[in-house]
Amino acid sequence: MESSYDVIQNQLHIINSLIKRLIESQGLGTELNTNESTVVSSENKSKITSMLKVREKLQGRLPKQQSKQDKNLELLIGNFYYFDNQYAKAINSYDKLLKADPNNLNSLINKGIATSKLGNHKEAITLYDKVLEIDPNYFDALHCKGDSLTLLSKHDEALSCYDQTLEIDPNYFDGLYKKGLALLNLHHHKEAIFHFDKALSMEPNHIPSLINKGIATSKLGNHKEAITLYDRVLESDPHVFEAIFNKGLALTAIKKYDDALACFDKSLETDPHHTDVLFNKGFCLANLGKHQIAISYYDKSLEFNPRHSLALYHKGFSLLKLGKNTEALECLDKVIQIDSGFEEAILRKGQVLLSLRDFEQAIQYFDKILEKNPANLTSLYSKAVCLSSLGIHDLAISFYDKTLEVLPNHFDALCNKGRTLSLLGCDEEALDCFNSALRIDPAHYDSILNKAFSLSRLNS
Repeated sequence: MESSYDVIQNQLHIINSLIKRLIESQGLGTELNTNESTVVSSENKSKITSMLKVREKLQGRLPKQQSKQDKNLELLIGNFYYFDNQYAKAINSYDKLLKADPNNLNSLINKGIATSKLGNHKEAITLYDKVLEIDPNYFDALHCKGDSLTLLSKHDEALSCYDQTLEIDPNYFDGLYKKGLALLNLHHHKEAIFHFDKALSMEPNHIPSLINKGIATSKLGNHKEAITLYDRVLESDPHVFEAIFNKGLALTAIKKYDDALACFDKSLETDPHHTDVLFNKGFCLANLGKHQIAISYYDKSLEFNPRHSLALYHKGFSLLKLGKNTEALECLDKVIQIDSGFEEAILRKGQVLLSLRDFEQAIQYFDKILEKNPANLTSLYSKAVCLSSLGIHDLAISFYDKTLEVLPNHFDALCNKGRTLSLLGCDEEALDCFNSALRIDPAHYDSILNKAFSLSRLNS
């Protein structure tokens, strides 16, 4: 006569067989193929879930030593949970198997993939490394480790992983595409294009390769070619957001602001709250001279991302164009608070203070730039103007000289140096400056007048 435990074991065997058959009927195996979009039908999902609950109850009624483990079934159940987006439950299934067999490669790699889905990329990499300790050429571990490193912005290390996959299989499509992506993130744009082209030779209509090739091409300044690539994508699918948005950026770069606005408007139909689209629409409007409307789009961008430093900076620029200097300075201050190394904002604030005749404060901002970049032409010249306006003429001349060392034909520096020398009574040296300025612009009225004044003093 069978014991109650034998009956439970038989029932468990039947349930396990049914679960296994149902999961396999959905195209799932022990290996987790994340490139395939497996969808479990709602009917079968309900059946599998119900049977898993029965299985759990039956296992709970057995002593642990009598509960036999089917390795393949645990993997299948974990994979079922994975494709149902229940990643914690998937990990629990893989852990059951790893408890009995800590070096089970399928469980380690699958747990790594599920762990990465939960955003725990460092932990996932630890699991992939454990696989690679056992088998240094385990293809999926190399590829998945590369993906996790990419998500952590460790592009150099990711590149190494993709290189290793391509050593094993030089025609591995994902490896070629993702190597291109890593190179793009590392700003190696020509090499990135080379690998996107390799990927496209295998799959000519691969949308991510076309888009990212477009981005790399645009980074090299070939914006028209980039637009052609985005148009290829949009011919096959007119609604691809990344193609529409990046086409808008490329059109902006070649100053086709009206065409760019059409792209950004279409992008906003898909995502009305996209901060970068809102910012770029504002930027185009500002370049068309529509500063008040531009500000409204910068404000919308800042509503969704208050720390969008470019939106704040360009809002400040538009406010300046509208003569709202105080509000502009507030924007620039916010930019500098967010990013203390934002050189354009620091320089712009110095220039605004200069225009407001707050020379001492302006010098402080030009000095911040010159600390990091002693040859910054605008800062050198603007500081010279401030010093001259404060009556510190000798020091002003030294900064005009530094400006002219960087750009010997700096017209304004020559004119202002000449005027400053004239104020100090150094008419011969002033004359040299006015003559240099007149060689650049022979009809410059102020230089003709100042030259005449210096000559009259020398001849008196």
